[in-house]
Amino acid sequence: MAQLNRLVRSEAAALWKEFRQLLLETPFQVQVDLTFTGRAIELLSGLATGLDPNFNPWLETIPFAERLAKETAAKDWPDLAK
Repeated sequence: MAQLNRLVRSEAAALWKEFRQLLLETPFQVQVDLTFTGRAIELLSGLATGLDPNFNPWLETIPFAERLAKETAAKDWPDLAK
């Protein structure tokens, strides 16, 4: 997770450097629920990896994400086909 953290920070810094002016000039809004969900995920991920450095929260979420994607695709496939 420490390597991932360094990688994410370096990629974020590179993205910021490349698109700084565009990001500052372009107005955008993020839904409050999405912001709170992201913050909750960050806190829980930090807590879990603090308790067990070998725990990979992203690897543990794959089965749930796959199931959610299958359920969503099965339910919304007629709309996607249009």
